[in-house]
Amino acid sequence: MDHISATKVLKSEGFFKRLQEVVRAYTSQAPDNIFAPTASIRLIEHIAATIPDHSLIMADFDSFLMPKNSIKGLNAPLITNKLKDPTEWQTYDTYLIERGAADICFPVDFHFMQHAYQKITGKQASVYKTSQFVD
Repeated sequence: MDHISATKVLKSEGFFKRLQEVVRAYTSQAPDNIFAPTASIRLIEHIAATIPDHSLIMADFDSFLMPKNSIKGLNAPLITNKLKDPTEWQTYDTYLIERGAADICFPVDFHFMQHAYQKITGKQASVYKTSQFVD
């Protein structure tokens, strides 16, 4: 809700940046950094091991409005810190900051997670995507 004041055009920049990174990843211009969802995979492995007859629904962001000085790479996190004014944010160009000094938010590649879930659990998985821009 903190980003409600962003326009549709600004919000779509995150989508286009992510699309550009994905296209570059599948061409000869591979990104310098690729962020793998190891914690998400460990979560699926833990759920499969402890609750064999489970059902799982995952919901999260698949892209962010990435500022120009943000970390570069495929599935790169948004590192941000809210300032005193709730409409102002400080962003970082590295994830190597003091623990607890900022929020580290990773976008989720749901198609990869679908594939990983099916391989780990042997269960069918589906991806349903909804997009909604807030004015």
